[in-house]
Amino acid sequence: MSIKILIIDDDRFLIELVSHKLKKWGMVPYSASNIEQGLEAINSQEFDLVLLDLQIGEESGITVLKEIRKKWDQNHLPVIMISATQEDNDLVYTLSNGANDFVLKPINEAIFYARILTQLEHATLSKEYAQLKESEAVKALIVTCRHEFNNPLMIAGGTLSQIKKKYDIDEKYLSRLQNALDRVENLVERIGQITSDGNALEFDEYVKDVKKIKIS
Repeated sequence: MSIKILIIDDDRFLIELVSHKLKKWGMVPYSASNIEQGLEAINSQEFDLVLLDLQIGEESGITVLKEIRKKWDQNHLPVIMISATQEDNDLVYTLSNGANDFVLKPINEAIFYARILTQLEHATLSKEYAQLKESEAVKALIVTCRHEFNNPLMIAGGTLSQIKKKYDIDEKYLSRLQNALDRVENLVERIGQITSDGNALEFDEYVKDVKKIKIS
């Protein structure tokens, strides 16, 4: 999958320079020359990383940074700030507002590449860890549900057996009830296999924006 990086800067030369480097590194650059375009791009597309100039025309890049952090944390969408000034206050200010890193102009290619890779790798690991925790939580829920279903199923099955012995009820109704219990018991068993086979959870689309666990 291509790595998509958004560059937000009013300096066309810098955009072309950075875009050229990103393409050389096998990444896909996108650009915005003002804050409005930058916010529009971020809200309409998914990016792996944002390169954001601290000063965009007469406006501060912190405006964009704050908007980004309203929707995505530092692990989900890393932001590297670019600045022409090496002021400690600027560095502290950007980091305290949610920037992941800070790069100075003129850009040193080796340092620039290393910092981009570091943030991309960190974001990937964070997402994988979040998915792992989510998967573990779902599996714990499955185990709990299976345990809680088993006891009522045993009671229902035993009760049905006693009803068959003691009462004269039309066999077709008893058969329907037995089939229903058998189906539930089979479903519980299949659900249990999800957590015992060691495989990752798979999901099917249920309705729009809602998924269900795939049960083989």
